[in-house]
Amino acid sequence: MEQCGLCRQREGVREAGVYIDGEKKQVPVCAHCIHDAMRKNHYGIGFGAGLQLCWFVVAGKGLFSVAGGFAALIALYGLARLLLVLAGHLALRLGKGGPVPGWVWKYAMAQAVTEDALRDALAERICNVKVQTPREYERTHPAK
Repeated sequence: MEQCGLCRQREGVREAGVYIDGEKKQVPVCAHCIHDAMRKNHYGIGFGAGLQLCWFVVAGKGLFSVAGGFAALIALYGLARLLLVLAGHLALRLGKGGPVPGWVWKYAMAQAVTEDALRDALAERICNVKVQTPREYERTHPAK
């Protein structure tokens, strides 16, 4: 694989997608940059931890009420997301510099976080060009 698109020092181990002026590009990213992007982004941890507040609704309304059951499902989803993100952080920390496991890339938000970091880095380097992540591009350009 080619040189990393973020640090330009190491060989890329995964490819992250970005749209530059509406044209999709696959940019290689090294494991070190993926680890740094995951370490700097605390949204996944905050989201999962924030959804744990739904347990208060369950405690107040009861598990077998409509609101309590719905809140329990949301809290369980948040717990699963929180555990995945924390396990992804741990896997990247223990395997620093090694290959990024597929489940971390896909399910522990590593791909989304890396695409955001890549978008920011390319937007700084390339002036007067619109750089978007695939999620942003799909949101602004509905499928035909």
